[in-house]
Amino acid sequence: MKKQGSTMNTLNDINNQNEDSKQNYVNSTVDNHKYWQYNTLLLYNVIMIYTCEWPSLFIEWVPSICRGDEGVYSQDLILGSYTTEKNNYILILEVSLPSEQLSHSNLYYEKISDYRHICNDTSKNFKMKNKIYHECEINKISCSPQNKDVIACFSSDGNINILNLNNYKYEESEPKNNSVVTFDYTLKGHLYQGWGIQWGVENNLISSCADDSYLCIWDINSSATYTTNSTNVNNTPTASGSFNACSISAASATGAGAGAAGGVGGFSGSVGMLGNANNSGVNSITINSGGDLNVMNSNSASSKGGGGGSGGVVHPLIKFFNDNVPLQDCCWKDNNVLTVSDNGHINIYDIRNKSAVSSIKATSCTLNSIDVNPHNKNIFATGGTNKEIDLWDIRFTNKSLHRIISHKETIIKLQWDKYQPGILSSSSSDKYIYFFDTNKIGIEQTYEDSQDGPPELIFIHGGHASNILDFSLNSSYSMMISSISEDNTLHIWQPSRQAYEDASDTYDDTEVE
Repeated sequence: MKKQGSTMNTLNDINNQNEDSKQNYVNSTVDNHKYWQYNTLLLYNVIMIYTCEWPSLFIEWVPSICRGDEGVYSQDLILGSYTTEKNNYILILEVSLPSEQLSHSNLYYEKISDYRHICNDTSKNFKMKNKIYHECEINKISCSPQNKDVIACFSSDGNINILNLNNYKYEESEPKNNSVVTFDYTLKGHLYQGWGIQWGVENNLISSCADDSYLCIWDINSSATYTTNSTNVNNTPTASGSFNACSISAASATGAGAGAAGGVGGFSGSVGMLGNANNSGVNSITINSGGDLNVMNSNSASSKGGGGGSGGVVHPLIKFFNDNVPLQDCCWKDNNVLTVSDNGHINIYDIRNKSAVSSIKATSCTLNSIDVNPHNKNIFATGGTNKEIDLWDIRFTNKSLHRIISHKETIIKLQWDKYQPGILSSSSSDKYIYFFDTNKIGIEQTYEDSQDGPPELIFIHGGHASNILDFSLNSSYSMMISSISEDNTLHIWQPSRQAYEDASDTYDDTEVE
């Protein structure tokens, strides 16, 4: 466990304190978990544990805090039920949080009275707020940044369902929402299930990617909305006109530098543009595995019913095809969308030009996650089955800026902290969640310190006893994470600054350069 400036119990101390225990801890994993349990008060400002009825493939904080009676704050978590034996549900869990939101500068001087009672008894801090029936398993959820009550659910059938949580009420006595739900919108465009979905913060567009090799861009407010009683069997718009294709060489596609239209890759605004594209048309761009980018456009699409009432079907505003290579994750950078794929490529698209502007061969292994630094949007991180985390500059993609080698197994997810510049979190199949401070990259270490990991590794959460399925960084509290594992265990935690920084440390707000 990474530790600085704190005296922690040894395994011998733990055994002496636990004289009644006769279990022989021959498994190192069990020993490590026991070690973690006895040091939680030293390691965390907040640590809460809740056992769910079923595991959940995803977890997401609702980006809003409510203040209740007696100054108690609460925030909602969105979970799901992952089971083949019973119905699938979207679960809304209300969580009581510390009564005062602490800024980073105050974290070192935390109020013990605010946190210690949370560490001791967490049973009263969770309340099931809603339970909404969902026909298919849900792989991922994304909350709208413009409306905290609107969520997008990526289903195992490839559809994305949009619903407003206010439209579904929950009876505390017993759940009565077991009937089929009519969603506000259903986004149809993917052939197979997917895991990558993100709502754009500035443009209110949704990006999604799936195993069918498609990246789709959606606008639920656009004219490309169809009623569910459309006579079109495949629920796709009828396109007229011929397809026009434009091929871009691999050498041009991987060029460095910002394009004139704000894209990446050194293209001018005219290259790859889909001229006179109607908003209700479906644009398709193909990326061949050899690196060539082919742009295709279907002209104006005719719709039947239009309007987008309750239960409406929405088709993609733009579609990008990745040459039969499954896409694992996507994220926004202003008007660009970045994706990672099974063949180790990072692809960058400009939605204004409706063009693919760069394709980067990052590794020969599968990349599972990508995330853009909200404090410096030129910096993004990727991770995958090679067990490594790479930091990139979107302006210079010939090679990564830095490589972090700490996890022992596949990287599952990466996420930057919205409050502290340079703080990156990661989860892995090794059952751990790491916090990295990229401002510490390159700091000299003693040999003893280097055995704990690179200087940028500042904290390790080792509380999960089984594989971690997902985690979510809180948008209202710095470095507060909710994480869920295969054994149905939900953790909500925030590391104590005393656990990862010396008292003499002064925080540096500079970014990776």
